Amino acid sequence: MAKRRKRVFDEYWIRDYCKRKLQQGGWPIEDDTDRQYIAEKEFSRLKDGKVQAWCEKWLSDQQKTQLDGAIRAKLKRENDKQTDGYKTITLKRKAWLYLSTLAKRDNVTISEFLEKRLMKEYDQQA
Repeated sequence: MAKRRKRVFDEYWIRDYCKRKLQQGGWPIEDDTDRQYIAEKEFSRLKDGKVQAWCEKWLSDQQKTQLDGAIRAKLKRENDKQTDGYKTITLKRKAWLYLSTLAKRDNVTISEFLEKRLMKEYDQQA
């Protein structure tokens, strides 16, 4: 049986996630301000490649589970973007203003507005 390779995740994203959690207060050491201070100080001095070791040392099992869930959610969002076929377009400000206003009026996104309006014409061409 082949071994499953563990997926390596972007360390910078994990660092940003942990930083946001620390800034919210009370994470990772909720009841001990001295340990909280030490954990935050160590975090601020982390070198590249050391985020996982910091997480292992300072995060509770519940916090590790939260981090794993956040990673899975980010990977799913990235995968959904690739499979849903998102494209980026550049519009002049006036065109964006028209589309934005009409989409808000119809309570839909700009993309949904365009799809609804262009679907009939596209179907006639096919």
